[in-house]
Amino acid sequence: MTDVPLRQRQVHLLMLSALVCLEYLQSVMASFASVHIMGGIGAAPEEFSLGAAAYAAVAIVMLFKHRVWVQRFGYRRLHVLLRREGQTVNHKRVYRLYREEGLTVRKRRARRRAIGPRAPIIVEAKANARWSVDFVHDQLANGRRFRVLNIVDDVTRECLAAIADTSISGRRVARELTALIAWRGKPGLIVSDNGTEFTSNAMFAWQREHEVAWHFIARGKPMQNGFCESFNGRMRDELLNETLFFTIGQARSILARWVEDPNTERPQSSVGYATPAAFAAGLEQQRAGLTPPVASPALMRDNTGQALIAAG
Repeated sequence: MTDVPLRQRQVHLLMLSALVCLEYLQSVMASFASVHIMGGIGAAPEEFSLGAAAYAAVAIVMLFKHRVWVQRFGYRRLHVLLRREGQTVNHKRVYRLYREEGLTVRKRRARRRAIGPRAPIIVEAKANARWSVDFVHDQLANGRRFRVLNIVDDVTRECLAAIADTSISGRRVARELTALIAWRGKPGLIVSDNGTEFTSNAMFAWQREHEVAWHFIARGKPMQNGFCESFNGRMRDELLNETLFFTIGQARSILARWVEDPNTERPQSSVGYATPAAFAAGLEQQRAGLTPPVASPALMRDNTGQALIAAG
């Protein structure tokens, strides 16, 4: 199945939202056996699916919240959002409607190569145990390029900062990290690639001053920084490729609004389909002894009972 154009996907979502109105009409006119809602005379009322109405309800909520990136969501995430909205609908019905409306978006998968055994970095299951930083690039409508510095907490999957500017030097990265540590706290480890911004003298001086451990991934191995690379991919797929920016101020405003969504609203499969903010709050309650210890989703198949997770 080929990718569905943006305009066509928007039309599909609006068509689904209209089904909610039809659901209301069906409930009113159900007692009149001779009157059919879908397709006029000869159409059975059973042809209208309650699951479609539930799916459309979420589509309306997302559109009214201006979250246009819902068009890039998969059926599992939509099913979680439906359950959050109080709609009882089977995931198989959501999948069927998702396929029938042509909302499936395929991604190009890189060819997997045989590699040797890997030894992941083990970090404690708590916030600020490990951060990842990386850049993603885009351009304005006039062709001027800009960069976005993304900082991600690898344990809680929260996006801590997304700084957009036309030029971001090593000194600027140091200033942004200092401001972030002032309200978030100091991380145990920061992971990045070997970009010139991270290997500059300003960054080395910042590391010594703040006594923060820094790990550089191997050259040509971006998946050693996989958490931030994955976040960059979602940002490009859902926001940068779908939005036309006219000014850097507009880009910063849209970025701030988009980052708030994955942190507080969007369910993440990597943390048990909870939001990163809720998962982080749960970890803090466990460490404070307010709730019984529960294994991290990354340890669901681990019987050792250790409070460690593999991050990278």
